[in-house]
Amino acid sequence: MLKQIYNLSPNEVLKKFNANQNGLSVEEAERRLKKFGKNKIEKKKNWKWLKLIGAQFNDALVWILLAATILALIFGEYRDATIIFIIILINATVGFFQEFKADRVLESITKLTASHALVFRSGEKRQLDTKLIVPGDIIFISAGDSVPVDGYILESYSLKINSFIFTGESLPKKKEAKILEEAAPSFTDINNMVFMGETVALGEARFMATGTGMNTELGRIAHLTQEVREDLTPLQKQMRTLGRDVAILSIFIGVIVLIAGQYFKMPLYQNFLFALALAVSVVPEGLPAAISVALSFGMKKLIKDNVLAKKLNAVETLGSVSIICTDKTGTITRNELTVTRIVVNGEILELDGVGYEPAGNFYRNKEKINPREVANLELLFRIGTLCNDANLIYENGNYKIVGDPTEGAIIVAGKKFNNTNKYYEIGEQKINEIPFSSERMRMSVIYKNKNINSFIKGSPDIMIDLCDFIKIGNNILPFTKEEKDKTKTLYNQMSAEALRVLAFAYRDLENIVESDYLSEGEKKMVWVGMMAMIDPPRVNVDKAILECRNLGMRVVMITGDYEITARAIAKNIKLIDEQKTQETETVINGKTLDILKDKELYQKIKNGACVFARIAPEQKLRIAA
Repeated sequence: MLKQIYNLSPNEVLKKFNANQNGLSVEEAERRLKKFGKNKIEKKKNWKWLKLIGAQFNDALVWILLAATILALIFGEYRDATIIFIIILINATVGFFQEFKADRVLESITKLTASHALVFRSGEKRQLDTKLIVPGDIIFISAGDSVPVDGYILESYSLKINSFIFTGESLPKKKEAKILEEAAPSFTDINNMVFMGETVALGEARFMATGTGMNTELGRIAHLTQEVREDLTPLQKQMRTLGRDVAILSIFIGVIVLIAGQYFKMPLYQNFLFALALAVSVVPEGLPAAISVALSFGMKKLIKDNVLAKKLNAVETLGSVSIICTDKTGTITRNELTVTRIVVNGEILELDGVGYEPAGNFYRNKEKINPREVANLELLFRIGTLCNDANLIYENGNYKIVGDPTEGAIIVAGKKFNNTNKYYEIGEQKINEIPFSSERMRMSVIYKNKNINSFIKGSPDIMIDLCDFIKIGNNILPFTKEEKDKTKTLYNQMSAEALRVLAFAYRDLENIVESDYLSEGEKKMVWVGMMAMIDPPRVNVDKAILECRNLGMRVVMITGDYEITARAIAKNIKLIDEQKTQETETVINGKTLDILKDKELYQKIKNGACVFARIAPEQKLRIAA
C-alpha cells in the first residue's frame, strides 16, 4: 500500500521532495515557484460584475418585457418602448447594487493566511512573503504565528496548534515530529503535520512545506465551496412558473386577436399593434421592480441585525427555511475558553462572565458571594497565574489571549478575583521552572517572596497521587484516601460534562537547600483545588433555538469537536431534549456518517438527530445538501 506523507520518516519526506534541512537554494526555489505557482487561495474566475448584471435579467417576466420593448421599437412605438425599458432598468439597478454591496464583503477564508514567514533558503533564515513559499521549503514557526502552508514537522518543541478552523476544537492540539503508523487516520488524528490556516498557540517547530496554494487542505475546502451548485430559491421557482403562464397567456391572446382582426378585415399594421398592446397588458410589468424594492428593504433590515444576505433572493428564502445547520465553535460558542467552576476547600464555586473580559461574579449554590471571603481562593489564583506562560492583552477595544487558551482562561479567572495590574506578581521573584510536558502532565515554577514556594499545576489524575496534604481553610491536613477518592469523583463528574479540569498545588521550600529546589519541588505537595473550564455558549443561544422551534425550524449543530463536548454543549443550550433517553439517536459522528446512505441520514435527522461531531469539511457540505 502506498505510504502517505504522514507515514514517512523525516529523511524519506526530504528525499521525496528533493530537499534538505538547510532549505532550498534561491535558484531552485524560483524554478519551483514557476512550476507550482504562488502560494495563495485562488478565487474562481466568474466575471463577477457581468454575472451580477446578467442575473438581474434572468427572469421570465423580464424576458417578456424585453421582447415587448424590442417589438415596440420595431414598430416605432418609442414612448411605450422607453417606459417599459425604464421599468426593467429600475429593477436591474436596485438588484445589482444591493447584491454588489453584499458581495464586497471579503471571503473570510482569505483572511486565514499569513503574510510573512521565516523560511530557510541556502542555510539562511529569511523573512519571506508567504506567496513565494514552494514545496520543499523549510519553515520556522513559533507561538503566535499563522501556518502559511501544509507541511511535515521535522523538529518541534512543546508545540501546540489551534486547529479549530478544521476540527472545531477550542483547545490547542499537541503536534510533534513523529511517524504515524496508521494507514488511513482521520484528519483530526494527523498530528505530525501542520496545515495552512492553523495558528501556533505554544512552542515552536521547523517543518517542510508539502503543499501550497490550492494544493493545501484549506485550498481543497475553498475549491469545494466554489463548486457548490446554486439552486433556485422558492421565489425564483414561483416567478418562473408565473412567467411561463403569463407568456403562454399573452401569446394566446395575441394570436386570438390577430385571427379576429384578420376575420374583421382590419389593416395588418393596426391589427398587430392592437394584439401586441393586449399581449403586453397581460404582463405585470411593475411586479419585477416591486419585488426587487421589497427584497432590498428586507436586505437592509437584515444588515441592521448583523445578517448579511449575499443574494437578493436569499432574503425571501429565509422565510422558507425549515432546517438551520450551524457550526459550534465561534457560532454557538464564543471560541473563548472560560473557567466556569472552581473546587476549593472541598466545595464547588461557580463563575460567570463574558469571554476574556476580566469581569464576573462568584456563586455558591447559585447565591452570589464575595470571593475575597473564601479561604484559599487567592492562593489558588496565585498558583494558576504564576505557573503560567500566557498573557491577557487589551487591543482595539477587545481582550485577547496571547499563548495557550487554557492558561489564558486561568489568568482571566484570576483577574475576576482581583483586577489590579500584576497583583499576583507583587513581591514575587521567579527562581526556576520545569515546563509542562505531555509525559509529566504538569508544570511547576519556583518563586521567592517572604517564603520560597514551588507552585504546580497539572492534570488532576496525576496531581492527586503526588499530593500528601490538602489545604482546607487555614489548616493543612493529610490528603487521605477517602479525600482523594472524593476529589477524583468530582473530577470525573466535571470531565463527563466536557469540562477541561486542571489541579493546583504547592510545596513550601523554606527548609530546602537551593540546589534541591527542582528535585524537591514536586514532592510532599499540598493540594489546593481545581479549576474547570469550557468554551461556553453565547448569551441567549438557548432562547434563539427555542424561538426557531416555535417558528417551525429545526436547528442542527455540526462540529469537528469530540462527541462528549458536542453533546454537553447541545444539552446546555437545550438543543438536545433532556427527556430523550437514547442519546445515540441525537448525536452522529463522522465515521457513522460515512457508512450512512443519504436516505438513512435523512431518516435519522427526521427522527431527532441534531448533533454531528468529528465532522470533516466535505462531510459538512453533504449534510447541508
